[in-house]
Amino acid sequence: MFSRGAQEMDPTATAVIAAVLTAFGETVANDTWTGFKTMLSKILGRGDQAEIAREEEQLDRDRDKLVYAREAGDEGRIARIDAKWSERLIEFLEDHPEQIEALQELVNEYAGEQSTPPATSQSVNNRNTAFGNSRIISGGIGDVNVTLSRDE
Repeated sequence: MFSRGAQEMDPTATAVIAAVLTAFGETVANDTWTGFKTMLSKILGRGDQAEIAREEEQLDRDRDKLVYAREAGDEGRIARIDAKWSERLIEFLEDHPEQIEALQELVNEYAGEQSTPPATSQSVNNRNTAFGNSRIISGGIGDVNVTLSRDE
C-alpha cells in the first residue's frame, strides 16, 4: 500500500486520509466533535487505554489551536495542523494498513457521503506558502504540476 521512500500511497488511502482531515475540520466547531474525537482516538489507540487518552488529549489541543487559527485568519497555522495530522495518519496506515476500513467508517459516520473515496481517479489542488528558508514537501500519485510565484 505504501512506499515511504518514493512517497507513493494507494489512492484509496489518500482519499480516506483527506476525508478524515475534512471531517476533523467540519466537526471541530459543532456538536459532533466529541463523537469524532472518541472514534478516531480509539482507532489510533488500538485498544490501549493510555494511548486512547493521549490521542484524545492531542486531538483536543489541536482542535483548540484550529479554532483559534480560524478565528485569527491564521492560514499558516491551519496548514501546519492539517499537515501534522496528515503525516500522523499516513504513518498510522503504514504501520496498520488493516485500519483503513475503521477510518472509512469514521468518515462515513462524520463526513457523510461527500467524503467517500472515489472509485476512480481524482484531482486535488493544493496551495502552499513558504517563508524564509522553509521548504514545502509534497507527494502525490500521478502528474504533479508546480507553479512558483514570488510576491515582491
